Amino acid sequence: MIRLYKEPRLNKRFFKFLDIAFNHHRSIQGDGFFTKLCNRWLEDNLYVRRAFVTHSGTGALEMASIVCDVGQGDEVIVPSFTFCSTANAFALRGATIVFVDVKLENGLIDEKLIPDAITDKTKVIVPVHYCGNACRMDQIVEIAKEREIYVVEDSAQAFCSGYENGIFLGTIGDIGIVSFHEHKIISCGDGGAIFINNENLIERAERVYNYGTDRFAVLQGKKRDYAWESLGSMYMMDELTASYLYSLLYEYDPESDERDRLWRIYESHLTSLDNLGYIRLPLVEYEYQFNPTHFYFFVNDTRYRDRLIEYLRKHGIESSAHFRTLHDSDMGKRLGRCGSEIKNAKIVADSIVRLPLYEGLSEYVIEYICETVERFFCKGDGF
Repeated sequence: MIRLYKEPRLNKRFFKFLDIAFNHHRSIQGDGFFTKLCNRWLEDNLYVRRAFVTHSGTGALEMASIVCDVGQGDEVIVPSFTFCSTANAFALRGATIVFVDVKLENGLIDEKLIPDAITDKTKVIVPVHYCGNACRMDQIVEIAKEREIYVVEDSAQAFCSGYENGIFLGTIGDIGIVSFHEHKIISCGDGGAIFINNENLIERAERVYNYGTDRFAVLQGKKRDYAWESLGSMYMMDELTASYLYSLLYEYDPESDERDRLWRIYESHLTSLDNLGYIRLPLVEYEYQFNPTHFYFFVNDTRYRDRLIEYLRKHGIESSAHFRTLHDSDMGKRLGRCGSEIKNAKIVADSIVRLPLYEGLSEYVIEYICETVERFFCKGDGF
């Protein structure tokens, strides 16, 4: 079976790092030697002002909601087509989630709909860079700055994916988050990171990361002992996970274009099906260092989507649909409202198909996958 996601792997460096953690530093709790190395790698290689690795991407989002001081009565704008963690993180703080429609051509939040969704209660806008595909951050940041609203980039699927002029996604808004979950580009099982790009939020983020205390000030010798100063929680990544993550980051090239190259191979083989009207290939908004988590397209006739996925499985290819829309879920109705008419998100959710894409996937395998998709539509094998 050709897996949808790359299998996790161990490397010799990880065992060396484990030895260092156990036998030299003698500590495997959070905020240790390897945690700090991971933070520094993210800051140095992605040009982040302050990075904190967390126990999950979800934890990073929840931390962001506290850093932005989201509370009861606030409103947070999110696309309807996203994972529930994007909404949960802010709903847990008592915010009303305001759902906005996405673009039919790629599933990204439609920035043109954001201004009409804003009220005097709006605290945060959360663009989601689906599959590493960049939302139009210039326009979104401009909208937010005019109204003094925070921007939290959900870059869970966009690690080392670029925007333009050498800028990485997750480093443009006030805060960005990434995920190191098993299905992401770099994986340590579970894990994530939060990027603090707004200088004014760094000290607050340090307190939130340290359970709501001023522990960082104590470690820096500025105070003798620390006290509870704000809301916070346990968001730190433990040393075992961090040592594995750092063993992957240590050898990772943030400028790699391998995933972009594999995406283009898919595109070249499937363009004919797009031209014939069977599928729609997604528009990539910005092509600077596109680093996708997977390949995706949309089936024009949604009746055939599930049949295609089953057909691929029978031919040894793992594929899948993805998110359901949030605005019409039970929790979405209870905890949110629609900030725009939502039509495209439902179409995107009903028509999306995801295919394998990861380093080490050969061009031969991609050709086989594309030929199998073509047989389904053009020869009617799956009908």
